[in-house]
Amino acid sequence: MTTFKEIRGTAIQSVSSDPTNPETGQIWYNNTIGVLKGYQLVAASWASGGNLNVSRSDLAVTGPADSSALAVGGYTGSGYSDSTEKYNGSTWTASGNYPISIVSTGLFGSQTAAVAAGGEPAAAGYRSALVNSFNGSTWTSATSLPGNRSHGGALGTETAGLVIGGSPTYSPYVDTNTTLEYSAGSWSSGGNLSEAKAKIMSSGSGTQTAGLIAGGCTGGTGGQGALATSESYDGTSWTSSPNINTARSQAGSFGTQASMVIAGGQENVPSPGTILATTEAWNGSSWSASTNLPSTIKGSTNGAGSSGNGLRAGGYDGTNYLNSTQEFTGAFLSAKKITTS
Repeated sequence: MTTFKEIRGTAIQSVSSDPTNPETGQIWYNNTIGVLKGYQLVAASWASGGNLNVSRSDLAVTGPADSSALAVGGYTGSGYSDSTEKYNGSTWTASGNYPISIVSTGLFGSQTAAVAAGGEPAAAGYRSALVNSFNGSTWTSATSLPGNRSHGGALGTETAGLVIGGSPTYSPYVDTNTTLEYSAGSWSSGGNLSEAKAKIMSSGSGTQTAGLIAGGCTGGTGGQGALATSESYDGTSWTSSPNINTARSQAGSFGTQASMVIAGGQENVPSPGTILATTEAWNGSSWSASTNLPSTIKGSTNGAGSSGNGLRAGGYDGTNYLNSTQEFTGAFLSAKKITTS
C-alpha cells in the first residue's frame, strides 16, 4: 500500500500541539488529544443576517466592516424611501432619515462618518446634485456636486471619496465617464473612465488613491448592454484590469482594490433581464467564481466589508422587494480534524 510519505515525500508528524504556522495541505497527529489533523482551505460561504426594517432595492450601502454598515434610501416597490438604517452585525436600527426620499445615491464612508452624493429623488424625472454628510445620527447639507448624477459607483472615506460614472440626465438617458473626487468638503475632477457607464460595482472600502470598479451597463440607466470590464484607480487615472467572468450590472460589491467581491446583479439588459446569484472574488490579479448567493438578487448599491468579509442588503429578486441581508465569509485556511469514516 502506498504510504503518505511516498506520496508527499514526508512522514506525518506526531506532535503534542498543533503547529503555529502549518503549510496548506500539511497533515499531523496531535498526540495530546489523539486527533489526526490537516490544514485545508475552507470554501467561502453566505449566511443570513438581520433583516432591514424597510424592504427596498436600489439602496446605497457602505461601511468598512460588515458589522458596522449604513444603508440609505431605495425603492420599496410603491415609492422611494428616505430611510437610514445602521447594522451592528445582527440587527438593523433606524437612524436619522435622509432629507429627501431617494434611490441610487453615491454613498461612501462609515456608519458614523459618511457622505451621500447625488441620486434620483422621489420626484422622478431628474437627477440630483444634492450632497449630505452623516455623523452617526443626523444628516447635514454639504457642498453640492458640480452637476447632477445618479446610479454611479462610490468609494472612500468621508474626507476622501469618489463618485464614479453614473447618469447625469434622466431623459434622454445618458451616462458619463467622469470621476469626482471629494476632499475637505469640496469637489474636483478626477481621471476619466475608459467609457461612460452606470450601475457600477465599486470597492466601497477602497480609497481615493486605490479603488476598483467592475461591470455596470452602458446606454443610461435604461441599460443597453451589461459590462464585464473592470478598472483600477491610483488617485489620478483609471487603468483596465482583467474582466469579470459574467457581465452584470446592479450587483452588490464590497472590498478593496486588492480583495473585492461582487454578487448577484442583472446579466442582460434592458429589463427584465436575467437576475443572478453568482459571486466572483478578486484577489488583486484575477477574478474567480466563488460561492453563489442563496438566491438571485439585484439592486443593492455597493455593500459593506473588506478583506473577503462583507454583506449585501435588500434588493429585488424579480418578484419581491427584499429586506434580507446576506453576510459573506471569504475562503480561509483552517486546521480540521481528519476522519476515516
